[in-house]
Amino acid sequence: MSYQQTGNHTHSRTPSLPMSLVLASYVSAMVAITITVLLVFFYRSAHEKLMGKIDDQLYAAAHFAKDLMPGDFHDQIQDASSITPDRYEEIVDRHNRLCKELGLQYLWSCLRSGDGIFFTTATSPDHDVQKNEHARFFDAHRDPQAFDTVFASMKPDYSSFDNEWGHGRMVLVPFRDRLGRAYCFGASICIDDVIAAQRSLLRYALILGIGVIAIGFVGTFLISCRITRRIRALIASANRITEGDLSETVPVGGPSELRQLARALDAMREAVASHITALTKTENAQHDLLENLSAGVVIHAPDTHILYSNPRACELLGLSYDQLLGKQAIDPAWSFVQENGDQLTLEEYPVSLVLASRERLTDYIVGINHPDNIERTWVLVNAFPEFIDNDEVRQIVVTFVDITALKKL
Repeated sequence: MSYQQTGNHTHSRTPSLPMSLVLASYVSAMVAITITVLLVFFYRSAHEKLMGKIDDQLYAAAHFAKDLMPGDFHDQIQDASSITPDRYEEIVDRHNRLCKELGLQYLWSCLRSGDGIFFTTATSPDHDVQKNEHARFFDAHRDPQAFDTVFASMKPDYSSFDNEWGHGRMVLVPFRDRLGRAYCFGASICIDDVIAAQRSLLRYALILGIGVIAIGFVGTFLISCRITRRIRALIASANRITEGDLSETVPVGGPSELRQLARALDAMREAVASHITALTKTENAQHDLLENLSAGVVIHAPDTHILYSNPRACELLGLSYDQLLGKQAIDPAWSFVQENGDQLTLEEYPVSLVLASRERLTDYIVGINHPDNIERTWVLVNAFPEFIDNDEVRQIVVTFVDITALKKL
C-alpha cells in the first residue's frame, strides 16, 4: 500500500488582464489624476496672481490719470461746452501716449449727471487722436449699467470683459466732486496675449504631463512584469505542490516580500514532503504488518464491496484475492454456516450485521465451506465500523481468527 496524492481539480477561469498591465494602468491613472489636480491648482493660482498684478497696475494707472488732471476738473463740468475741443483733444492725446507707454488699452473718466453717464475723458481706439475715433466730451455712455456697482458701493470695481473692445480686464475707481456728483476714472488692458501665454504654458504642461504618464506607465509595466514573473513562478510551484510534485525547489528571487513568500512556500514543500515520507513509511509498515498477520483482515466499503484483504484472510476463506474483489466467480458450494450447520443468509454475514446495527460485532463464530477443502474451517469473527465526521460509515473492518483446532476439542 502506498500513500498517493491526486490533484484532479477543475477550476472555471474568467479571462482577465495581466496583473502587470492592470498595475501599470492603476499607477498611470493615479499619476494622471495627480498631475491634473496639480495643473489645475497651479494654473488657477498663477492666474489669480497674474490678475492681481494686472489689477494693481490698472488701479495705479487710473489714479495716475486722475492725478494728471486739475483738482477741480470735474467740479467745473456742467455740460458739453464746459471744455473746449482743443483742450479735450490734448487730454485724449495724453491718454493715448500713456496707454502706449504702459501697455494699456484705454484710460477714461465718466461723470454721473442726472440719469446718464457721460464721458469726461477718453482714449482713441488706435491710440491716434488724429483719426478722431474717440468718444466726444460729454457723450453719453452706451452701457450705463456697467457703472451701477461702482457708484452704488463707491469702491473700486474690477471686472473682466469680452466685447467689441476685445477681451480684457478693467477697473473703475470712484470719486465725488465738490457738488457731490459721482464720477470715476477707468483703466483697461487687453489680456488676450496673457491668456494665450497661459494657455500655451498649460499646453506645454499637459504635454509634459502626458510624457510623464507615458514614462510612468512603461516603467511601471516593466517593473510589474518582473514582479509578476516571480509571482507566476510561485504560482507554478504552488500548483506543483498541489498536484503532489514535491521534487522541485521553489525559486527565490524578486523583492524582499516575494523572497520571504518563496522561502515560506519552499519550507511548506519540504514539510509536506517530509510528512508524506513519514506517512508512507507508516503505511508501508502497517501494510507489512497486515500482510504478515496471523489473523485474516478484510476491509469493506459502505456498499459491502471489498477494499482490501490480507493473504491470511484469503487462506482462511479459501478464496483468491480476485475472487474476494469480485473479479472472478466464486464456486456456489462455498458458503458461511452457523455453528449448527445452517447456511448464513446475506443479512447474517458479519459485514451486514455491522452495517445494520452500526455497532461493533464481537466473537461471532462462523464456519466456512469451500469446495477445495473437505474439512470445514471455523473462524472467530470480530468486526467494527469506522465513521467519518458526519457519522457516515466510511468502512467496515472484519477480522478472522482460525479456531478450527479449538472446535475439535
